[in-house]
Amino acid sequence: MKKKIAGIALALTLSTAQILSLSGCGIISDIAGQQQGGPINSGSHVKDDDEKETGTPTADVEMPDDTESEATAGESTTTTSETTDVAGPDITIGGSEPSSTESADNTPGDAPKDYELTFDPSDRPNANTGYGNPTELSEGSIAPDFTVSLTNGGTFTLSDYDYGVVMVNFWATWCPPCVGEMPEIAELASEGIENFTVVCVNLGEDTGTVDNFVSDNGYNFNIGYDTDYTVSDYYPTDYVPYTVIIQHGIVKYIYVGAPSDAYGTYKDAVLSLLD
Repeated sequence: MKKKIAGIALALTLSTAQILSLSGCGIISDIAGQQQGGPINSGSHVKDDDEKETGTPTADVEMPDDTESEATAGESTTTTSETTDVAGPDITIGGSEPSSTESADNTPGDAPKDYELTFDPSDRPNANTGYGNPTELSEGSIAPDFTVSLTNGGTFTLSDYDYGVVMVNFWATWCPPCVGEMPEIAELASEGIENFTVVCVNLGEDTGTVDNFVSDNGYNFNIGYDTDYTVSDYYPTDYVPYTVIIQHGIVKYIYVGAPSDAYGTYKDAVLSLLD
């Protein structure tokens, strides 16, 4: 059936995550276990089939969906009429030279030798093999390993980049905040910050939809497919965009929703870890 869902604005409070200005889309699970997008604020909605990503969101939208579930806010959410900036840590931003640790085919080059993992790699959850139980992540969690195919034909494996800092962003084309912050993520990815890598993992859409979006917008950084939720199941969240910044295999920052200044917020966090 078609289900109407009215847009509302939510601010999430998570004691274990770094949460700034929020703008995100809810995720609904239907009885078959498939996930669909649902709006959680006045600027987020499920995109109609013939509506382009740049279309103006409406307060009432129709979502093709067979689910009987509805997007609801948990006890940890507070309703608000607009997103609110929350001050992050004081960070000095410094420049850096373009990285030489990645090659053109998205495989890591010579990784730095002066790092070591603080956990046994054999204990690390792995989304592709199904090792470990998917659980909600928090700062300090071991980041589950995964491999995704990329839109450029390559592959990306998280553990290949354990030597540095990795930003993993979960997104969807039907989520306006996801689409809205993508140019800022692309800008950050293009700066060639040494020992830093970005990968954006699409949430459950078919490869054609993702390819068209990437082509239409001219993106050329790491964007991966997760058509059957193999990876996202190990990075569970009720809302997207969902961004995790990882250093040496350990989760350092978590962002639920799109910060009002995505570029500045993510870059500050990354540089704080690389200092």
